[in-house]
Order: sequence, then C-alpha cells, then structure tokens
Amino acid sequence: MTSERQDAYIAEARRIRSERLAEMKAMPYAELARYCGHKLACEVLGRDGVKYAHETYTFYDHKPGGDIRVLVEVYAYDPATLGWTSKLAGGGFLMAPNAETVWDWLDEDPKSGGT
Repeated sequence: MTSERQDAYIAEARRIRSERLAEMKAMPYAELARYCGHKLACEVLGRDGVKYAHETYTFYDHKPGGDIRVLVEVYAYDPATLGWTSKLAGGGFLMAPNAETVWDWLDEDPKSGGT
C-alpha cells in the first residue's frame, strides 16, 4: 500500500472513529450499560468510496454499576490485498454513572496497535 493511500485511509478512519465516539457519548449511561459486555461491529462505506469496519467494545471499567469504558477501532478494506488493514484509528472514553465523561482517548498512531 502506498503511503499516500495509507494517509487517506487513516484520515477517513479517524473521521469515522470520531463520529462513532460522538454517537456513543450521546447515549445516556443506562443505554450504554445495556451494551456492556458486547462487541458491536459494523461495516460502512467511507466518503472516499472505501469499505471500513468499526468495532465498538463497551464494558464496566471495574464493577457493574460503575464507570463504563467504550473503545472504538476502525479498519479499512484494502482491495489490493483482498483483506482488512491493521487498526487505522482507535479511541475511547470512560463515562461515570452520573453520565459525565471522565476520560477521553484518541489513538493518533495507527502503528501502536494499542487500545
């Protein structure tokens, strides 16, 4: 994959990540709690015409009824390799029971592999 194409994938993946995180942050705490312990996966068509997948992980940070951690990872489908790229963008947040966001995180280094 060329560096230019990789950069374009990363830019679109970051946009998708930010949209997904905003959707999840807009949910009330009780709704987020219903997703705890589940992985949500979705494929979307990016503005660049490329297929992307985002995976959202939601779980209690320490104990049920406490802070909820939400993590989002975004991948692109690379037609040149007929497969998915490694993680291009990731991020997350921690929501307290009072619905206050107590922690935000954006992974701006797709090579880190960490979430």
